[in-house]
Amino acid sequence: MKSQNHVLYFRIVLRGDLMIIEHNTELELDYFVGRQAELFDFANYFMKHLKEKSIHHVYGIGGVGKTSLLHQLRQFTQMKQALFIHMDSRDFIHTPQAFIGHLTELLRDSGVMMPSNRDGSSPFKTCIHTLVKLGQSQPVILAFDSYERLDDLDYWLREKFVMSIYHHVHIVIASRSKFHAEWIASPTLRNLIRIIPLENLTLEEAKTYLHKFKITKESDVKILWDFTRGHPLTLSLATEASLAQLNDFSKVNQYQLFQELTKHWLTELKDEQMRITVECASVMRFFNQEGLEYVLGKSVTTDQFRTLIRLTFVKKAEQGWTLNELIRDVIQRDLRERTPDQYVTYMKRCVSYYYKQINRLPEKKYQTSEALEALYQLMYYSSDPLLRAMYYHPSEQEQNTLEFLNLESIKQLEAYCKAKQGNITKYDYHMLDHESGAIYKEESIAQIEKNDFSLFALYEIHQLFPDAIRVLKNKEGEVKGVSVVLPISAQTIEYLQSAPLSGPFFNQISEELRCEIQNSDEVAGWYFRMMYSERSDHALRTVIMKHFLSYISKGGLLVVPTTESPLEAVLQLLGLEKIPTLIQYDLGEEAPIYTYLLDLRGGGLRKYLDVMLEKHVPSLKILCNDFSFTNQEQAVAEALMEGKTNKEIAVKLFITEITVKKHLSSMFQKTGTKNRTSLLKRLME
Repeated sequence: MKSQNHVLYFRIVLRGDLMIIEHNTELELDYFVGRQAELFDFANYFMKHLKEKSIHHVYGIGGVGKTSLLHQLRQFTQMKQALFIHMDSRDFIHTPQAFIGHLTELLRDSGVMMPSNRDGSSPFKTCIHTLVKLGQSQPVILAFDSYERLDDLDYWLREKFVMSIYHHVHIVIASRSKFHAEWIASPTLRNLIRIIPLENLTLEEAKTYLHKFKITKESDVKILWDFTRGHPLTLSLATEASLAQLNDFSKVNQYQLFQELTKHWLTELKDEQMRITVECASVMRFFNQEGLEYVLGKSVTTDQFRTLIRLTFVKKAEQGWTLNELIRDVIQRDLRERTPDQYVTYMKRCVSYYYKQINRLPEKKYQTSEALEALYQLMYYSSDPLLRAMYYHPSEQEQNTLEFLNLESIKQLEAYCKAKQGNITKYDYHMLDHESGAIYKEESIAQIEKNDFSLFALYEIHQLFPDAIRVLKNKEGEVKGVSVVLPISAQTIEYLQSAPLSGPFFNQISEELRCEIQNSDEVAGWYFRMMYSERSDHALRTVIMKHFLSYISKGGLLVVPTTESPLEAVLQLLGLEKIPTLIQYDLGEEAPIYTYLLDLRGGGLRKYLDVMLEKHVPSLKILCNDFSFTNQEQAVAEALMEGKTNKEIAVKLFITEITVKKHLSSMFQKTGTKNRTSLLKRLME
């Protein structure tokens, strides 16, 4: 009962209802998690600078807890006999007159005697005079909430209102975005501003919050953390929903959560066209103007794109721009539920876009970071939820690295391997595909890991092949995994034939292949002795996945031994085939080792892409043929492949039948065909 009351309180607080706060002070303090540092900072500053007025700027995405923090500040300042006035931009019309009227009303409600305007003073002057007089006799804090909605009033508030009171009143401004540049550019205001960014809760803070609701099982905590990323509003809603299902989050109707969250976040969008653009951007994990136009299927003006990237939940990334991870997932999955056909269209165009990004590169650039990133994104859009759950994670931008061994890291890796050899604990771990919401649960037998690390001849391999081993480190520099990939070449074939795990495969290869390897100066392929990362850290697995894909771009033979059922499924999804006649028991009877093979000799990356597209999304071959179709022509081609008539294509694309015929005529010319039937046949070749 207590937890349900708190969730109700949290949700109401975000909608600005003060009465709940006033009647639940004890409950509020008990469940207020993750903002102690900000509260302490404000309290410390406030006590030290009672007479030196300041402007505190609190910003963060919607639902991150700005309003809750303001209410906590209100509780604190009132205990210090300060007057705290909370103005929510949703409570008045956005004109100077309405602003002053609402502020005057709030002052009266707080017990302030407001002078009459009989002397002819304007309401503005009366209000300013009252605030100045109050500020001379007691601390006054004026807090503006949801300030991002006050764009039309920003100039007036900054230049007229704030400039008239900043000497006498502490000002707190909470918004979803940072101040406009004009605030910082003002010499008068610049030195008064204190920036207080609000981030999502950390994992430990989320644990603390969940433990208060008796959700303590590590796997339950992990799945709620993965789903919410520590976003306070989402965590609160998900906790409430999970409790209603007796802590089984897999039974929660996630779509209901998405509807409420989408409604909360998309209040920034001014028109339907921007909503459509944002929905398209949510399907693209990273975007720029060119890519957005391609996937959207229509042009995006520079002004439209700039409006998009100024939204508070859009941020710059190394690969372009991206939506806030949680907001992206929520909008994308809402789109998928409402308009599944449109969602599939966007996904297909993403595959086509990244395919063409790779296809336009010369072969010598297949191993560049540009090609690898395009391949990584392509696999996301054309693959299975399990693959995404295991190797694609919103935190992939974290500073996790794969490093070659040096004197320091080899000692760290040795200690890590010894620790793994001493661990015989069985544990569960969960994986969540953020796109579909699918949850995968796997049980790991640590005895297998122990045996595997016991067989790993670290120093022997490092001495023979120094570049074969890389150590996986997190951003703190701690060892969290290892990659051991041996080249298949004339220099390594003897070792590969004699080593315990690799021997059975390399001793059964054909004599022709053996001679080819021994007589060539080139690397014939790669043997993946070990690619291991901590199961519980999805961002680390992302590094491993990109590392594996980098070898696909190199081409040749890829040989991968594995014991894990989820990894077996992933290898099959990636196009590797199991060698049915080869089963080993080097790690124990309970852990048979199967060997998987991918032969990319004579075709390399381009051959791999064609095979994968044919396997996962055969209809996509149409989009990847180099016909130089325009975006509209590609949309017509997709509809044609779906068997739609000209009239149905016109309805789907919101164009006339005459326009459809014009597009078809252009497509006939580009493909060298004469009618719909021959065009369709040509597209399917």
